[in-house]
Amino acid sequence: MVPSRDDLDSLRLYVSYACPFAHRVLVGMALRGVMGRLRLSVVQPVMGPDGWVLHPSDTEPGVSTLLDVYRRARPGFSRRASVPMLYSVTEKRILSDDSLEILSWIDRLPGNSREGSLFPAQLEPELDRLGKFVADAINSGVYEAGFAPNQEAYDQAVTKLFFRIGPVGGTSPITALAVGRRLDRR
Repeated sequence: MVPSRDDLDSLRLYVSYACPFAHRVLVGMALRGVMGRLRLSVVQPVMGPDGWVLHPSDTEPGVSTLLDVYRRARPGFSRRASVPMLYSVTEKRILSDDSLEILSWIDRLPGNSREGSLFPAQLEPELDRLGKFVADAINSGVYEAGFAPNQEAYDQAVTKLFFRIGPVGGTSPITALAVGRRLDRR
């Protein structure tokens, strides 16, 4: 769970420009005016055999991949290391690797330079419905295609992805919700 604190100097946010979940957090940071207040560590754009490879400026002895960071914070960790990931450098602890939780924390940071919220209460049910659709249909679909082990699996994943996102175009209710008149966590 992300703590309520504004001691940003002790935190690091690991992201990849290739990840839609991390991208959502980066966009939220820009919308809330907090870019530059939180240290970003951008992993290399291509995964190695052990997952995301850290930029050389973020490595230290025994830590060259994001998986190394996870294992240092959570000994015995055996899943795939994911971005975005909010990390306490001083505590050597992962605070969160859930993009929506990190985005919510960013939205509540003191000193945001923009008014409003990415989580307006009056739109919560609609945002939850759309967020689930985007995560399940679009983001996961992009991953299925991107990590396809062969051409046949890729073709199937891309076909499935475009079938899923069909409702986003045109005049569907999803389009109206996704491209409304205000910026929020969508």
